[in-house]
Amino acid sequence: MSHVDWWSRFLIFEGNAELVHSGNSDPEILRVARRHIFSATTRRRSADWEQYDRIAATDKRVAMVVRPEHIYGSALARMRDALAK
Repeated sequence: MSHVDWWSRFLIFEGNAELVHSGNSDPEILRVARRHIFSATTRRRSADWEQYDRIAATDKRVAMVVRPEHIYGSALARMRDALAK
């Protein structure tokens, strides 16, 4: 995890991760997951979701789902403070 003010801080997630792709998931679930990841990582929405879906499918983009069991690192206190606001 990174933030403009936390460039020297880090978080470590320990747990299970699963790669969701066209070979192991429902196409609609994968399409929605790709859109959520795009929006969350860019902090914006696509101007043309249908075009984004076509590009993501052509690129064979995958989604990684992480189910953390433990989270620690030097940014944990700041993350908790940010979430409390």
